[in-house]
Parts: sequence; C-alpha cells; structure tokens
Amino acid sequence: MSLFRQVLLVLLATCILVAGTGFSVSLLQARSSLQMQLSAAATDTAHSLGLSLVPALRRHDQVLAETMMRAIFDRGYYRRIVLLDPAGHVLRRYESTWNGEDVPAWFRHLLVLRTQSALTQIDAGWVQQGSLIVESSAGEAYRQMWAMAVQEAQMDLLVTLILILAAYVALRWMTHPLKAIEMQAQAIMRREFVEIDRMPHTRELRQVVQAMNRMSRQVSALVDDLLHQVESLRQQAYVDTVTGLANQRAFDNGLAARLADSESRSVGAMIILQVDEFARLNARVGSDLADQLLMQIAGRFSHLAQEYPAALVARRHGADFAAFLPGLQKEEAESCLDALLRAVASLPLVGEWQDLVYYAGMAYADLDSEPGELLPRASVALRLAREGGVRGSHILQASSLQSHALSLLGHGLDSWRARLDLLLQQDRLCLFYQPCVDFSGGLLHKEILVRLDVDGQLLMAAHLLPLVERLGWEGRLDAMVLDKVLRYQRDAAALGLPLDRLSVNLSPYSLRSAAVRQELMERLRQDEDLLPMLQIEVAESALVLAPQAVREFATWLENAGAGLVIDRYAMRQQSLAVLGSLSLRAIKLDMALVRDVVDSPDHRFLLSTLRHAAHSRDMLLLADSVESTEQWQVLKELKVDGGQGFLLARPKALEVLPHAI
Repeated sequence: MSLFRQVLLVLLATCILVAGTGFSVSLLQARSSLQMQLSAAATDTAHSLGLSLVPALRRHDQVLAETMMRAIFDRGYYRRIVLLDPAGHVLRRYESTWNGEDVPAWFRHLLVLRTQSALTQIDAGWVQQGSLIVESSAGEAYRQMWAMAVQEAQMDLLVTLILILAAYVALRWMTHPLKAIEMQAQAIMRREFVEIDRMPHTRELRQVVQAMNRMSRQVSALVDDLLHQVESLRQQAYVDTVTGLANQRAFDNGLAARLADSESRSVGAMIILQVDEFARLNARVGSDLADQLLMQIAGRFSHLAQEYPAALVARRHGADFAAFLPGLQKEEAESCLDALLRAVASLPLVGEWQDLVYYAGMAYADLDSEPGELLPRASVALRLAREGGVRGSHILQASSLQSHALSLLGHGLDSWRARLDLLLQQDRLCLFYQPCVDFSGGLLHKEILVRLDVDGQLLMAAHLLPLVERLGWEGRLDAMVLDKVLRYQRDAAALGLPLDRLSVNLSPYSLRSAAVRQELMERLRQDEDLLPMLQIEVAESALVLAPQAVREFATWLENAGAGLVIDRYAMRQQSLAVLGSLSLRAIKLDMALVRDVVDSPDHRFLLSTLRHAAHSRDMLLLADSVESTEQWQVLKELKVDGGQGFLLARPKALEVLPHAI
C-alpha cells in the first residue's frame, strides 16, 4: 500500500475516532440531562397538580378533578397519574403503555432512561384530602434524544467528509514529490539515470530529492566511465589507429571464432585487398597523403560493414585490408567484390595517382570447407590477382560448391523455397538446448538450438539460416520456434513439472521489422504467466542493424517479466554506444573474447572492466563457447557470472512432453 493511502487511512480513522467520541459524549450528556428533566418534571407536576386539585376535592367535584388530571396527562409526558383518597383507595387513574416504540429498539436498549415517579400529599388546611402519584414517561425523551442523535450524526458525517476531502487535496500536493522520487528509483532500476528538476518545498523531501539526484549523477558517471574505459581498451587492443577499422588481431580472433562455431558457421567469402608497394608510395608522397589513402579505402570497407552487419572488416597490416562476409551466396559475393573494386577506383586519390596499383583476391567457402583454409586461400587468390596485371582480382571457389543443406533441399531457389516451405508447414523443427551454468553448477538458463529434420537427417542452424535469410523468412522461423518453446513450457506447467528458464534466439532482421516485432510481442502476451521463465537473445549485430527497435523491445520484455540478452557480444564500437541505454538481463561474450582469455592479459583486463560495467547496470556477464578448464578457471577468477560450452555440456534434445489435457 502506498504511503499516500496509509496516511489518508490514518487521517480517516482519526476523524472517525474523534467524531465518534464527540458523538458518544454528546449522547451521554443528553441522556443525563433528560434523566434529570424526567425526575424534575414528575416532582414539579405532582406538587402543582396536587395544589390545583385541593378546591375540587374539598367540594367533592369529581368532574373538575378529572378535567384537570386529563389535561395534564394528555400532553404525553407522563406514563401514569393516580389520585388516591386518604385511605389509599384509587379515586382516578390514568396510565399509558407508550414508551417511545417509534424509536429503534437498539437505541433504547443502548441508552436506557429510567422513569421517575413523585408522590405528594393533598391537604386542605390541616385535613388530608388524599395523595397524588405522577410518573414521567420516557417515550418523549427517547424521541428527543433520537432526533438529536440523527441531526448530530449528519453534521459529524458532513464535517468528516469535508476534512477528508481537504486532507486528500493537501496530501496529494505534499506527496507529489514522492511520486517523482518513486519514478526516479524505478528508472534507476531500469538503468536509466534521470534527475528530478522540480524541487519540493518540504525541507526533508527536498533533501531526499537532492540526494537521489546526486546518486543518479554519480552512478551514471560511473557507468559512463566504465564504458569509456572499455571503449578505450578496445581501441588500444583491437582498433587500427589510422583507419579506425579492426586490426589484425581483432580480425583473426573474430574470424577464428566464427569459423570454429559449429552452430553459427555458414557459407561466406573472404576478400583481401592490397595496395602494391605502399612503402615506396609512403616515401614518395609523404605519410599524411598515404594515411589519407588508407582512410579512404577504410571508408569503403566500413560501408561494406554497414551493408552487411555480420561482416568482419579490418586493416590487417600495411596496406592490406580484409573482409569476411558470412552468409553470402557465391553470386552475391562476386557482386560485392565488383562493387568494392569500383568504389575503390572512384576514390579521389586513386584517380589522382594513375600509377597506383592494387589487387584483390577472394576465396569462397561453404560449410564443407575446412575453416582454417579460408584465409590462406584468399591469400593465394590475391597472389594470382597480382599475376593477372594492374588492379586485377581473382576468385578461388570452394572445393564443393553445394553445401550439405543444398544437397538435402535440392538445387535452385525455387526448389529451396518449395521444400523448406513444406518442411516448415509439417512442423519438422526440432528443439535442442545447451545449458548455461554458474560456477557452482547451478542452472542459469537453457539456450534453445534449432534443428530441421530433413528425411531423418538433422540440419543445423548454420546450414538452415542462410537459406531462411535469403528467402526473407526470418520472422516466420522465429515465430515458429517461439511458439514451440511456449507450448513446451505450458505443457510442462500443466504436468506439474518444474520450469527451467529457456532462452530463445531471434534474428536481428525480425526485430528490425516493426510488423514482425509486433507479431512476436502479441504471441508473448498470450502466455504472460510464462514470461518470467523466458528470455530472448539477439546477436550483437542487432545493435548496429536496428538499435532503436532493440531498445524498445528490451524495455517491453523487462516490463512483461522476461528479459533480453545480447548474444555473441564482441564489443563493436557501434554497439558500445547503444549498450549504456539498454535494459538487459545479460551479456553473452563472443567466442573471440573467450578463446584467448588464458594467454592474453589484455583480454583479461578488458573482460574485468566490462564485468564492472555490466554489474553496475545489474546485468549478468556470461561466456559462450567455453572449451577448456583453463578458460573456465580464468573466467571464474575474473568473476564472470557463468557460461556455456562443450566443456560444460553438449547440446541435447529437448525432451518431448505429452500435451497436457
């Protein structure tokens, strides 16, 4: 219950208590006063009526005596009037049975009025004429007391309502700053460090707001400083200082990680571009102009990375540039190489220096190629291009131009579309999982892996995704996987089985599409009770491809009880800028950052700084593709929160549950 309601209830209880106490005291005082009036009225009436009856009794005028007694009795204030002779015999008697029955019985039982009687002697000189008994009636007193109680209750209720309304308005005004403080605290929990501009008038609240603002600024500055340190370290370790592209170390690590990951490795092309005799050019035109040439060529490679978010581009050394383009088919890769050569040829310095010579080589590989052969084959292609003449290029094909996926699905785009469409309609997707654990062995979540059953053979995601992306069916596949996962959780809950947190990967292209994103959110809303045991993973490339969409989706997931995880996080420059404004549950490190953590002090220091930045924003830092005990031990020393990989557990099929009835 909010503080506002608590204070309002206390004020309401206080008003009711005060009004009730005053009302009770008033009723008790009224009863005491009426009780005294009943006694006094009986005594006074007995004496005055007795004196009035003396002449009638002396003359034995019964009619006059009855008339006088009837006039007093009929007023309704007396229960009984009795006239007795000197011997005590009743001469005349008037008695009423009415005792205020029109007043509620509970009221009469709660405030009892005792009737009072008075006896007086009637004397004529020294001779006694008789005696008179007068007893007051409580009925009229009850009626008066009830009318007074109703009137006072109405007045007390009206005053109480006015006081409560005034207290409500006053409390709203006084506690308005508390609402702002509450919203600020919730924003800080979401890792949004906002400040309250309007200071409250109350001294204590103003001090609290000032303290919250200072804390928000300090935590924001701390997080920004940590992110800047991470960016600075990343720049020093992985960025070429002249061009701003990745350096050879970053490129080689990223390439090795991509090609070694059996779940995400796909077909692709390796391009190497080299400016011939760059050292001689540098000596001839000077380092400034030579560096400008490198930066112009780097701009073309950066444009390539923007066009293909999953691409790796780098200046490896000297005037050698490299680009790895995963997921491209052979025709697309060749078109990309031609476009790159035309873009380089259009550079101002290249057009100015007609004697400038450059070459490009490309090696294309499918899933059946050896991962370690791709870069050497591209180097061979570059050497063959040099032999082809000025500004030449050469392409080395893969030894097997058709991948395992294509051999299963058939050849030709139409054949792929028809066969894959049929398999998806038949719901031939199989769910596997790989557990992510902490260092005590506790389960953090199970990452869902997808396989496609093609005639009894399981097609891995690395074979499947290039075809899905080429057909533009990313949203369709993501919706099917999400539906199967939610159905599994729902069946497990219906069977009374404990629920593990499942982590589902979505394509960055699905998030970029507003329609697909809305469709996925609607599907999630249908099982809101299961969302706390669900989290969504997206690759780091989504932060470059659709940063605003990722930000909105992360906020929606957090409000719905689920969470977002950035997968394959390799600390790209563009993603670091977005990371500070995201509401994330965890960051999962790319294999390129994990594989060299044992031998590289720079990697360890970088991960330690990144861990501080993640924990300051209440995020977990997890490692992917852990394959050796040495890596696991170093990650534990760095206080990473957990990880997954073949060392810890291999992928397993998600158990099939009977549909709960």
